[in-house]
Amino acid sequence: MSKGLATHDGQRQPNSVQADRMKYIFTTKVVNIQIFTTFIVKKQMGEFEELILLIVGIMNGKAYGIGIIEELEKRTGRSAAIGATQTVLKRMEGKGWVTSQFGEATKERGGKRKRYYTITAKGKKLVAANRENRNSLFEAMPKLGLNYESV
Repeated sequence: MSKGLATHDGQRQPNSVQADRMKYIFTTKVVNIQIFTTFIVKKQMGEFEELILLIVGIMNGKAYGIGIIEELEKRTGRSAAIGATQTVLKRMEGKGWVTSQFGEATKERGGKRKRYYTITAKGKKLVAANRENRNSLFEAMPKLGLNYESV
């Protein structure tokens, strides 16, 4: 097998077989990285996390524990425990999908302040990627023709 051609500076250049092999390896690695990245993104976010992140985005800076639960129930009919919601919010904040800040103390809450959550740019990108993945799955499904007369 040829070791490649020497150039004017003494460096060896790959022959065509070696060059094709390097292109294949590079392309394969890029594709594998893209597949791996997509796999990781999908594995990082569960259904409940996705719902909470969407609700935080909908509430646009006014999202706090009980408010998120109420909005979730109103929009999906699904209830959630405050502990589970707070755990998910903390986990998402650690991943950089949301940020939080304390509001003002109120008499109704005994001087306690609410922690308000806001979706970040990273969180918005993740929501968009999930939506795109789901849409591509729906589009890949054959169109279902329901014929009620034959039922």
